[in-house]
Amino acid sequence: MGARNIIVRRNVLFNYQGSFGANFIQFGDDGDPDYEAEDCMVENNLLIGNSAIPMRTPFGVKGCRNITFRHDTIVGDTPSAEFAMRLNREGLTKQVNNILFYNNVWSDPTGTMDRFSATSASDILSFALENNAYWNDGLPIPTNIGPNAYNDLINYTDDPYSILGDPRLGLHA
Repeated sequence: MGARNIIVRRNVLFNYQGSFGANFIQFGDDGDPDYEAEDCMVENNLLIGNSAIPMRTPFGVKGCRNITFRHDTIVGDTPSAEFAMRLNREGLTKQVNNILFYNNVWSDPTGTMDRFSATSASDILSFALENNAYWNDGLPIPTNIGPNAYNDLINYTDDPYSILGDPRLGLHA
């Protein structure tokens, strides 16, 4: 009936070697009609984008609920379709619900961040984005809003306590 109470803590993930459709960290993916994971935590991890192999996104959630991402640092040029996250449904899964992002750092010192997230309003019931830091080498953080944008539900502008600026992390290479 799905995973429960999983904690992903204090890891360093780098040199991505997977396929374009995969992520550094993914909850759910089977397309089952139940919540595929719930009451899980991802915290204090370092994700380094230092590979030329593209991934989908660093964080993915499909058909899960009550997942918290906190105190994680994503740095470098991943390269990926979305720099931060993709929250969606697969097959018969339920809508993603109560996905929380607190106190994370998203830093692209190469300025290649061009899509922050991929989340359709029909795929998610609730989320929180709060007190996170964002950096795109001085270039604007993509908002996914506007006539030429993807119109994704989650944007860094949803973070009421966002911190914009150079976190002064070392070169990710």
